[in-house]
Amino acid sequence: MEIDIPDVVEILELRTEDLPDSWDAKPPSLETQFIGDDFVRDNEAAVLKVPSSIVPPEYNYLINPNHPQAKKIKVISTKKLTFDSRFKQVE
Repeated sequence: MEIDIPDVVEILELRTEDLPDSWDAKPPSLETQFIGDDFVRDNEAAVLKVPSSIVPPEYNYLINPNHPQAKKIKVISTKKLTFDSRFKQVE
């Protein structure tokens, strides 16, 4: 998915060092779920930028639909995600 976040939209960024030690645990820890809950409840920013636990140098952007600036964020494009057949399915 490609989205457009205008410069006027506030983004709160959390870096790895801002997160609990268990931030990338599998299954996800309650601590990280509480961070997301607080982000939506506190309604201080429209977007929360967090490190990806699957692709470490990348980031995920969580959008708070309750924030007034969220309506300024637009979806530019979407496409189906396909995995290379060389990846083995883990059960």
